[in-house]
Amino acid sequence: MRRIFLGSILFCSLSTMACTVISNPVGTPGELGNATFEYTLCVLDCGLDHAMMHGTEESIGATAKTMPAVTVTSTAPGVVTVIDATPTRTCCSSSATGSSCRSIQATESCNANETTGIAIDAIAAAPGSAEIVLTAGDGTVFDRIAVGVADPASLEFSTYSSGLSIGTSYGAAWTARDESGAKLMSTSGVHLVTSDASVVDFKRTLLSSNSSSVDAEDVLFGTTYEPHAHGDATITATAQSVTTSFQLHVN
Repeated sequence: MRRIFLGSILFCSLSTMACTVISNPVGTPGELGNATFEYTLCVLDCGLDHAMMHGTEESIGATAKTMPAVTVTSTAPGVVTVIDATPTRTCCSSSATGSSCRSIQATESCNANETTGIAIDAIAAAPGSAEIVLTAGDGTVFDRIAVGVADPASLEFSTYSSGLSIGTSYGAAWTARDESGAKLMSTSGVHLVTSDASVVDFKRTLLSSNSSSVDAEDVLFGTTYEPHAHGDATITATAQSVTTSFQLHVN
């Protein structure tokens, strides 16, 4: 899955399709202090002090006032796998009317009123820790950041206690936690199955076909529950060795 770093979050209502752009919360400074890192598909508490859930794929944004073209590597590719070693840089500026971003080539630089950013697509391949390293063309390290990967110990889902209504889509959001109870970053890596697709099934994304099982995405316009008939369906969610079941009722 390719994720694009925008320097802000587009927050939308599926029912009204109304959207608002909000700024990303402050992330985690790199070890050399040259860049700030954060999970970009995240609304609150997006710093890299949160480990990724084993099996997820995440977009990590790195921003700096100025940043050269860099090569991105992982010190432990078997733990954190970097998908694109040479991500495109974006130049972003903000004003009273909003924010805007543009892509630049390796030989270009951002303007003085812009911030430079890249999106690092990373797969949480195994439990452990790694450093993501940004290396400039002259071989010097521009910055680096530690990131962890942990197995999930629990999955928590909203069960929509008031029930679902036929013809309305409901986001399949979840929270994964490790064995200590700490929240894990996990916008993917969860598989969902319904016991009765005639009552409730899924769409993986807004434009996907309906399905009785899905590799879910907890992102904007991501996986939804699709109620079709009155009754109950049991949803089974699996992430690594953790399996959780819960019931959805359609009014």
